[in-house]
Amino acid sequence: MPERAVGVETPYAGRASFHRCVYGPYLIAMNTTDDRRYTLTTKGFGASTNLVNGARVGANARLRVEPGTIVVLRGR
Repeated sequence: MPERAVGVETPYAGRASFHRCVYGPYLIAMNTTDDRRYTLTTKGFGASTNLVNGARVGANARLRVEPGTIVVLRGR
């Protein structure tokens, strides 16, 4: 993301590089960068299923979230 002066409005204002959200039975992670990897931990969420590839995910897993990708897990 381009650096901007404080108080200058742009489409990037308030945009984070990584988002983690629990919505009902879903754990959603979004990597909005072009060049950084992030690690999503499922501790506290429990066992789940990755909705993209169908893989089972353990309760204390660490998943790599690649640049420009989203991970969606559904708790079991």
